[in-house]
Parts: sequence; C-alpha cells; structure tokens
Amino acid sequence: MGQRYPLDWRILVPMLAYTAWHLGKPLPELWGTLFWGPAASAIVLATRSIWPVVIVHWLLNVWMDLVIWQQW
Repeated sequence: MGQRYPLDWRILVPMLAYTAWHLGKPLPELWGTLFWGPAASAIVLATRSIWPVVIVHWLLNVWMDLVIWQQW
C-alpha cells in the first residue's frame, strides 16, 4: 500500500475518469477534457489541494454559460 505509483498513473487515471464523466457532452467539451484532465491532475499534485481546480472549473463553466447565453 505504501508504494508510490509513477507520475504517469497519477495523471492518467483521473484524466480517464474525468473524460468518461463528460461522455455525452458536446464534442468540443469532450475534447477539452483530454487537455484539462491532465492539467487539473498536475495542478492538484503540485498544490496538494483540489480547490484551485474546482475554482478554475467553476469559472470556466460560468464563462461558457455566458458565451452561450449571449448567442441567443
């Protein structure tokens, strides 16, 4: 249990879960998860906190909603 996994697994596994969670979403959003997933994992590993990722994700969602709302 105390064995550390390689850095690749600590980024790859959450990215796959994050991408799977977004299946069924619009294609640009799904493709974005392939970039945001590893970035989010790296941020969490570097800061040892999930809160920076939660805040950035929330801000991105608000921004996308505003862009969509303005197009109506």
